[in-house]
Amino acid sequence: MLFRSVKPSDLMKWLCTLVRMPERNLILDPFGGSGTTAYACKELAIPCVMIELDEAHCETAARRLVQGVLAL
Repeated sequence: MLFRSVKPSDLMKWLCTLVRMPERNLILDPFGGSGTTAYACKELAIPCVMIELDEAHCETAARRLVQGVLAL
């Protein structure tokens, strides 16, 4: 059984800025879920690789990122 956690996009933006490195920007999210980390990275112009096992979550994340909508 996998457990998910909901994280607000503002929190993820702040966390992404904490680990940002000017010479090596890349954030890996091995449990992508609905794409909150990818959304935060998109807003901050940080490259991000998101991995998700559940295809439904991948589709949700892709739809939210394309539309620019992430209501959490």
